[in-house]
Amino acid sequence: GSGAITAADVTGFAVYVGDAGGDPKADMRFNNLQLTKFATLAQPSSMELAVSPFDEYIASFGLTGDDALGTADPDGDGQSNDAEFAFGTDPSSGSSQQTATVKEPGSIKLVYLQRDSGVTYTVKSFTDLSTPFESGVEVTPTASNPQPTGLPEGYTQYEAALSTASGKGFLRVKAVR
Repeated sequence: GSGAITAADVTGFAVYVGDAGGDPKADMRFNNLQLTKFATLAQPSSMELAVSPFDEYIASFGLTGDDALGTADPDGDGQSNDAEFAFGTDPSSGSSQQTATVKEPGSIKLVYLQRDSGVTYTVKSFTDLSTPFESGVEVTPTASNPQPTGLPEGYTQYEAALSTASGKGFLRVKAVR
């Protein structure tokens, strides 16, 4: 029978629109995610699908199909769309930079954009570049003050500093969506 679709029903569902006498057996795919729960809509024009922040961000650059996948790298810069989303860079242009390093006498500073929600960030320091990320020493970044103008909506600029007075040092940031 017919039933209303609520917002809670939308995530992870395929919606087959047809009458009870029809046999609407067709795959619906959204961004390579095969949806599998079935429902019939009485008024399909009244249904609104929620779009994830990642999908909205990627679509704002005109990316579709395989180029819109989180693991894709449509601009060929070596950074996945997941990384571009996490650091607020342009996944359609290889010229956008995810981080900047500021060198000062006796210290270095890593500057990067961080999403306000939906991504977890970890910054660690190292004495060499061969040490695995998990073995680094955690560093607590702080929000830049003042914030620069022109940041993408939903992002805040952060900084992590490391003293290099006793020798060399490296900072790495990891983002997980």
